[in-house]
Amino acid sequence: MPLFDMWNRPSKRLLKVLQTLRGEWREEIFWLCDVGAAGGLAERWKPYRPWVRTLGFEPSSSEFAKLSAGSEDRLIHAASAGYNGRRTLYLTQYWSNSSLLPPNADLIRELEWGDDHRVVKEEGVPCVTVDTACEENRVEIDFFKVDTQGTELDILKGAAQQLHRQAVCVEVEVEFCELYRGQPLFAEVDCYLRQQGFYLHELGNLLTVKPRGKGGFGGVKGRLVSADALYFKKAAPDRLTAHQLQALFLAYLVYGYSEEALSILEMGALPLSAKIVPDLTAQLAGLRSTPQWLQRLPGWSVVCRVGKKLWQKHNVVGASNWDRPLGNDF
Repeated sequence: MPLFDMWNRPSKRLLKVLQTLRGEWREEIFWLCDVGAAGGLAERWKPYRPWVRTLGFEPSSSEFAKLSAGSEDRLIHAASAGYNGRRTLYLTQYWSNSSLLPPNADLIRELEWGDDHRVVKEEGVPCVTVDTACEENRVEIDFFKVDTQGTELDILKGAAQQLHRQAVCVEVEVEFCELYRGQPLFAEVDCYLRQQGFYLHELGNLLTVKPRGKGGFGGVKGRLVSADALYFKKAAPDRLTAHQLQALFLAYLVYGYSEEALSILEMGALPLSAKIVPDLTAQLAGLRSTPQWLQRLPGWSVVCRVGKKLWQKHNVVGASNWDRPLGNDF
């Protein structure tokens, strides 16, 4: 098994929690709306496959045919946007930078990014809102993961019914400068999601980029360009249904917040057999990023602080830098 795959495998303690839940929630299905995630389901969601189904969007006919064959998920033969109709897709030299918005050439010329955002082709694509897709497919969305190069707020506004009615978790890429022309920035996305009853839990995967021609100068960090923002709905039993509390419980596990999942369990509102609650409580309390025995080693906290300082000060200085992955690992 490749080392990278072994590193990403869930721990035995997490698998034990999931095994306990599988015996209780066999029939439960939760829907993840995954927009702009080429390459399939993100690694952190794979252990939850027994419960999670995906609603995705693919405008390309050839890719749609390959991805939709034999899947339990729902794939929409269109791009996702804030309204139904046709839009122009700007295909860039590096495919993952393609967007329904044109790249901001003026800003990109200022940053050390090469030609990755250069538009090589423009084509018309059909677009549909998330709310329309959900209505036509008779699904209700529990989790959102949106990464579409500048159109995230547009897509979330086209999912207003789902955000208001059922969704409890949103992972969305946000920008702090106008990388694509006319795109909303973090402040607007944050304001909209707060209006929908969500709160910002974390910012991760912070991307900083150096000025063009200055890729090897200075320290590790450059100008803050983008990040992944993670939002949750507040876990109030009188405001959320039993299904929403279950979804929120799973979302906390997916992103590595076992203490938040434990808080939900302690509310006593989850549909669980009383006999398993003590075991599940103990299992959640045992989920940690760092084993207790390692934390108790004399001087370990000092080693960690010194190691972090050395990494920050002496890491290789390049054109760009990603800092702090989203969530915790078990």
